[in-house]
Amino acid sequence: MFSRRLYDNNLKYGANLSSMFNTISDNKIYPFVLFLVIFTSFMAAFTIQGDDAKVGKIQVLNQKWQYRWGISPFDRGGVPLWTRDASDSLHWHNISAPETPPQRRGFRDVWFRVVLPKNGEWHDPVIFIPKIDTAAEVYLGGRRIYRSAGFGQGRGGSLRWGDFDLWRWHMIGLPDDYQGRELYVRVHSDASQIGLRGSVMIGARASLVNRLIAHNIDDVIVAAMAFLLGVICTIFSLIRNFRRVYLLLALFLLCASVIIWDQTQIRQLITTPSVFWAYFAATAYFLLPVSMVALFEITVGRGVFSLVRRIWQAHLGFAVAAPIISLSEGIGLAPIYFVFDIFVSVSLAVFFLVATGLFKNASYEARVLALGVCGFCLFLLFDIASAHNFISWRAPALDWGVLYFSAFVVAAFFYRFVRMQREYAALNETFENKVRDRTSTLEKKASALAESNRKESSARARMERLASIDPLTGALNRRAFLERAQHELNRARRYGGGFTLIMMDIDFFKRINDAYGHQAGDDVLKKISALCREACRGSDLFCRYGGEEFLFLLPVSSPYDAVSFAEYLRQSIEKLEILTRNEKQKISMTASFGVTGHIAEEDEPLEDLIAMADRALYQSKKEGRNRVSRVLPALEIDTA
Repeated sequence: MFSRRLYDNNLKYGANLSSMFNTISDNKIYPFVLFLVIFTSFMAAFTIQGDDAKVGKIQVLNQKWQYRWGISPFDRGGVPLWTRDASDSLHWHNISAPETPPQRRGFRDVWFRVVLPKNGEWHDPVIFIPKIDTAAEVYLGGRRIYRSAGFGQGRGGSLRWGDFDLWRWHMIGLPDDYQGRELYVRVHSDASQIGLRGSVMIGARASLVNRLIAHNIDDVIVAAMAFLLGVICTIFSLIRNFRRVYLLLALFLLCASVIIWDQTQIRQLITTPSVFWAYFAATAYFLLPVSMVALFEITVGRGVFSLVRRIWQAHLGFAVAAPIISLSEGIGLAPIYFVFDIFVSVSLAVFFLVATGLFKNASYEARVLALGVCGFCLFLLFDIASAHNFISWRAPALDWGVLYFSAFVVAAFFYRFVRMQREYAALNETFENKVRDRTSTLEKKASALAESNRKESSARARMERLASIDPLTGALNRRAFLERAQHELNRARRYGGGFTLIMMDIDFFKRINDAYGHQAGDDVLKKISALCREACRGSDLFCRYGGEEFLFLLPVSSPYDAVSFAEYLRQSIEKLEILTRNEKQKISMTASFGVTGHIAEEDEPLEDLIAMADRALYQSKKEGRNRVSRVLPALEIDTA
């Protein structure tokens, strides 16, 4: 009744495809590797099948079974009287298989008997029973040869309510004289199912062990793969997006791997059954609805279906509380499974109603997942009804339910993957278009800004030039000259070296204005200014100091070099002839010069240096004009 076989190949696909597809929805590299591993493992699992011809001859005891309800009386030696009277056929009834005989009528004990083969010649012969519901004693020739765990712990030699057999299968050794003798099996069960489940076989111990391994190695492989994928999903839940989805799929896969390993018969060859493992496997089974319903809730939308959330939270609470109550109260797992069957039937029926009501306004993805969960609910209800003999369903309903659920989970997440890829593609295209448009807009703005900056710089330069250049002569104006001359003075004081100043004045310039007019005077100023600018070096400063007065600053030059330069200008101006604008008269002119020098050791202000140059110019005018005078550092005035 309470056995839950989840080790079929259906679970292999269902358990692993869920994890594999969840990897697909989040990465484009891992799916191929995982699919290759899973496909190879599944092919190996399908091809590793047992062959009785390879493991020795084994005989199935499937004929001439008889049963009898009730408890046999015992003689003084503790031997059941029913095992002694082989000729009593009145109370014994034929049955095709020793499992849940008819007309139970409340009996909790049933006896089975069968005649062992006479022609068996096996080394170390044994009887193999796949499953007992729920405890049994085996007698041969009036002697008990086997008793399963938990039998005879209650009053009157019966099994207590809540105890259960931890062994998945039973291998019972036979004496050498077993041939042709009757084998008696007493079975006790408080559950709805009673008897020996599966095919009871006889053969050599080694042959039966080899057959058991050959027929269950695929379960081991699949349990290992489910566990591995569960661990991978757990790791992904810690480092990747969709963490809750990965975590729930990891819970589903790990619980499935525990149940698969618990139901495989090979486990009993490796580990001894224990109460701890029984409770651990039961908890894994109780957690299956939690992972599925919670996955449905977070996939469809958080906070939308509070009743769905309450369902998986209730199952989570049951999975935690049920083992604790069972252990603390000493009631065993049998009633816990019974309560779980009722609880899961009611809760999943409610969920089925909620999920079916979703179809009207739900998305395609939500509908697919709802179909998967509802389908699993139906298969689970079929399994529960079959366990309680309400229906005669013998197919592995729960296994097909897991396969069905996994297939719909794969479909739902595949749809999500495709939709996300399309959305990402559309988003990338939209983003690229926006980037392209904004880049073009920014380029236009940058070009306009650069043009504006260029115009602004040009205007600023023009304004600065207008602010520093005399508009008539093109020479520096007085303000600009004084600023640059002060900078040159500071440089000379810091780094050493000197410079010279030359002040020039056009002789009798007022007479030219009076005789030829102011336009002729302006022409004279322009011609002389052009001549001076052409004679200056790039580092020299030349300005119109005022009226017909001009001032020169010659960096890194001695007063003697300045005198030579001034003399050159004087001679050039003296030779210069300017036609009036009507070209009827020629204008000749001369100029006077005053030169002074500055050396690094001196600390004269710029105004004093200009005043010294002006004194030298005054000396030239005093001595008759058209000459060069200089004021030496010792303040001696020389006339060139």
